[in-house]
Amino acid sequence: MAVVIKEETREGVKVLVYDNGMERNAATGRIIRSGDTQRITKENSHAFHRARREKKRAVILEAVNESMKDEVKEKYGEFAFVAAVAASAMVKATTPHDPKSIEAARWLMNETGLGESDPDDSDSGAGAPAMPARIVVLLAELARRDDAQEVIEGKAESV
Repeated sequence: MAVVIKEETREGVKVLVYDNGMERNAATGRIIRSGDTQRITKENSHAFHRARREKKRAVILEAVNESMKDEVKEKYGEFAFVAAVAASAMVKATTPHDPKSIEAARWLMNETGLGESDPDDSDSGAGAPAMPARIVVLLAELARRDDAQEVIEGKAESV
């Protein structure tokens, strides 16, 4: 951001001069002379937007990684926050009677690539993401059980 480096009076008008060369009327705020900055045009607006978006992503990535515990940062590096999100989703996916458990499990499966399957493996409707039938059965059984540990360990009779 430009910083005022001096104030001048020209023909009775107080003018603020900025470090980038811009001059502004102090009373009205109108720009008298634009600075040495590049103007936004139809041709370069996408590049400005992309640079701003990349800067925002970098700031968010840095901020979330700073909030991670040191041992998580050491283990997962710059993607420590992804590990934290995945751990939270796993808790949600394995919580019985949670209406969002299937959605959390589907997200985990898709992110790990385990949700990808042949069309023959699933009888899902059009537009629905395909999930292997065995996983759908396990998740449905998990949602019906109070004791999720039985299903996870494979001790359930119906699985």
